[in-house]
Amino acid sequence: MKKYLFIIICGLLLLSTPLTHVLGSGTITPPTYETEVKVKLLPTPTFKFLISGTYIIVNLDNLTTLEAPDVDFSQEEGKITATIGDTKHVSANGFAVYENEPNDTNFVAIEGIQGRPDVNKDGKPDPISYRGSFEVYPGELAPTLFNILDMEGYLKGVVPSEMIPSWPLEALKAQAVAARSYAYVSMLYKDYLEMTVASQVYAGKSRETTATNQAVDETKGIYAIYNDKPIHAFFHASSGGATENSEFVWSNPVDYIKSVPDPYDVPSDKNPNPYHNWKAVRDVQTLAEKFTLTENEIITSIRITEKTKTGRVQQVAVETYDKEVKNYRTFTLKPELVPSADRFRQIFDGLRSTKFDIKADSAVKIMQADGSVVEKDAVLGLQIQKADDTTAIIEDLNLQLRDVNGPLFLQTQPQTYTFDGDGWGHGLGMSQWGARGMSEQGKTFEEIIKHYYTGVEVGPLPQAE
Repeated sequence: MKKYLFIIICGLLLLSTPLTHVLGSGTITPPTYETEVKVKLLPTPTFKFLISGTYIIVNLDNLTTLEAPDVDFSQEEGKITATIGDTKHVSANGFAVYENEPNDTNFVAIEGIQGRPDVNKDGKPDPISYRGSFEVYPGELAPTLFNILDMEGYLKGVVPSEMIPSWPLEALKAQAVAARSYAYVSMLYKDYLEMTVASQVYAGKSRETTATNQAVDETKGIYAIYNDKPIHAFFHASSGGATENSEFVWSNPVDYIKSVPDPYDVPSDKNPNPYHNWKAVRDVQTLAEKFTLTENEIITSIRITEKTKTGRVQQVAVETYDKEVKNYRTFTLKPELVPSADRFRQIFDGLRSTKFDIKADSAVKIMQADGSVVEKDAVLGLQIQKADDTTAIIEDLNLQLRDVNGPLFLQTQPQTYTFDGDGWGHGLGMSQWGARGMSEQGKTFEEIIKHYYTGVEVGPLPQAE
């Protein structure tokens, strides 16, 4: 637990971290929170605080305090302006909005948080309420806003944002334990968490529900533990039938992130998982831009050359044909264009998972001179023997052929690729749809956690020796 103290000595100014300012004559002690969490919120360039409860507003230049039911924040010439009524207060170091005494009745509703689709009856974005305290600092172009609160209050804004609140309680409790463990470990290595999927989705008090708050309260202080330490409890929407080893997704092995069979993730009457048997179509031009091809190169093949035992793609080879030099080139995507297997999702323009197969719309079976049959994505660039025994290289978009019914045209190069897959997300750790499936079968949150995280225990933080 951290406790920060503002010490004020007349005529002396010391600046170290943003929370330590010394000036003037007086002392202000910010509130302390049990297992403190700091979250970077994403406000619009100007935003309003609507304050409910007992708070003080602190100018971090001189530690003067203000009290007001609402305040507008903006940034001008690298300084933060806090507007209360008709009065503007300007600070080079920013402002803090602290709870006098942390309690459940305090909250601040903020008008101007990015990324929230909720609108009121007037068609304007609803303000979003948050527990805890706040700090507003000058940013590069706009204010930087942090929300500081205790772990349990933070989780009450995470669990309903990451899992459907109407799901069974044991699944929600498993989500609370996973999210608590993930946040705890993340805060050991970072100064703050993001409010987005870059950390965990956090939508504040506005997103809270009775069921998800119950899940947080009934697992208060409970973590997934491995070797006497909380784990970085990665989770995802759907495993597609099996989770994966961490080294096959992000390169680094993690002892407790191992592949496990996941029959609970498979759709059933009680678990209508929509993320199995998905399909995505991508046009070749979009993929060519992502592969950074030359203007003369045309994609003639995209092939999966390696998969894990669970069916997740590990390597992809791309073949191109250059009409100018009449030459083929083959290259692999990893590590040339993607650093890890999970990035295949991004380079293929946002696939749900890496558990997929690929098929070109121009795929054909070709009989070779030796009588063998091969399947190819395209015939562009191939040499054919014509009826008059001369040869030619196929370079037109369509190849005219003839069968018993007359002439027909064969597409010589792919225009689209179709991806058929299962699952959603990186496939590491807990599957949320699998957790639902387990809870529907009567499993407890402890059983869910131990199924998805190999060799862990479930309990409070170990006491420091």
